[in-house]
Amino acid sequence: MIKSDGKKVTNAELFALVFVSRFTALIIAERISFLSLVFEMLFSFIMLISAHFLSKKFDFSSRGFRLFAGALCLVLAALTFYSVIDFKESAISLKMPSILIFFIILLSALYCAYLGLYGLVRFAPVCFSIVFISAVIGVLSVVKTVDFSSISGEVFKGISVFNLLKCVDVFALYLLIADESEQGRIKPFSLSVLASYLFAFAVYFVCASVVGNAQKYYPYPLFTMFQLGSIGSYNKLDILFTSPFLTGAFLKLCVFLYGAGRAVK
Repeated sequence: MIKSDGKKVTNAELFALVFVSRFTALIIAERISFLSLVFEMLFSFIMLISAHFLSKKFDFSSRGFRLFAGALCLVLAALTFYSVIDFKESAISLKMPSILIFFIILLSALYCAYLGLYGLVRFAPVCFSIVFISAVIGVLSVVKTVDFSSISGEVFKGISVFNLLKCVDVFALYLLIADESEQGRIKPFSLSVLASYLFAFAVYFVCASVVGNAQKYYPYPLFTMFQLGSIGSYNKLDILFTSPFLTGAFLKLCVFLYGAGRAVK
């Protein structure tokens, strides 16, 4: 059973939550593709508009709707968790077994979900600050090595179906928070989705100019860009990528588990 705190989510908290959810999903891409980003942005807005119209036509409190939303949140929680485990296996070397990481993250996320939505969204602005500042520092750390001539046509090709599926998080978040947020929900949602993609485009552009064709040989080119970065005597700033990604992914996981638990209230 999930606690209901009965409070309203502010537009600022809503903006931060949606931004973190979308940007966290975007930065974990295994290949840079501007075409895929464009399609993902369009699909995200289609999901947002669909959820907005559904919220006007259907009763959110009905049992059937809550079960549908709960099942969707469970699927998105699984996708989020898969992204974390896949990143751990492919990009970073931890001696800790994946199964142990699974149980630690799951138990922690379940407890946070139990505390209620309001507690989670209050953490969203903090998470937003961590993600945004870390990304800016990461870009600044490689600005001296930027070479726009190294951007090849490959970065404009390809569409990831898996990344498109993850765009459904916009749909789920809208349905989940629609009846618990302040008036004017569509505006902060739209602004947040747009801001996350514009920021991702900027970061991707810098990454493509630094990594170039080398992304063929390394998974997660954004992670590679952070590894190539340096600030003064500090090299390999991949911690600036790993920490914000894991923080954002954990927040998403907690929110989606909260949504799944609300279905069985």
